[in-house]
Amino acid sequence: MEENRNLLTVKGISKIYYKREVEIRAVDRADLDIRRGEWITLWGPSGSGKSTLLYLLGTLLQPDEGTYQFEDEMLAGTASLDYISTTNDKKLSAFRAEKIGFIFQDYNLLDDKTALENVMQPAKYLVNPKPESEVRQRAEALLKQVDMTDRMEHFPGELSGGQEQRVAIARAMMNKPSLLLADEPTGNLDSANHNMVLELMRELNREGVTVIVASHNPEVAEIADRVVKLKDGKIDEIASRI
Repeated sequence: MEENRNLLTVKGISKIYYKREVEIRAVDRADLDIRRGEWITLWGPSGSGKSTLLYLLGTLLQPDEGTYQFEDEMLAGTASLDYISTTNDKKLSAFRAEKIGFIFQDYNLLDDKTALENVMQPAKYLVNPKPESEVRQRAEALLKQVDMTDRMEHFPGELSGGQEQRVAIARAMMNKPSLLLADEPTGNLDSANHNMVLELMRELNREGVTVIVASHNPEVAEIADRVVKLKDGKIDEIASRI
């Protein structure tokens, strides 16, 4: 049988909130197939639903409607395999640790841990943890890859924003995920660090990592294989470029 090229498929996926009994659909019945090795930019203004959709794709949010399938595993939408729920937090955390890397606009590094310790952190959530010496060796190699060898023992408060984001990229790749998700990863950076972070992510994509970025930056849309345009929580258009 020919291998399914889709890494991730969601159908009719929604996230619904209520404000004073008024239904608000932050994401409204989205259908999306994510192919292995592609770069997708979720594009839209503030409030369009792009970050919410990103968090749904990363299982950081639980969908209220729809199905979610990663590779051959259905994670939401069936009674028997509904992993994305509060009753399966441990199993879902292990799934994320193995399959998905996250990069956030505000870096989300642990202030009381060094750059090296932050990069090593995701390895603790694996179902079958690796020896600490092996984890440390990989973390050091990743920090070297993002040109942070001389800052391994520094704490986040001692790093610039660009340096923190490079550490965050290394952390996201710790467990060799097949999917990298980024929410406005260059939003707080100057132009030099903006370009460096984008180039690091492009290099990971060239190595076969599937990348999904939520952004309203035209440059991030221009380098994508596909741009998913959102408006009022709905996928308005899927195009090769903006």
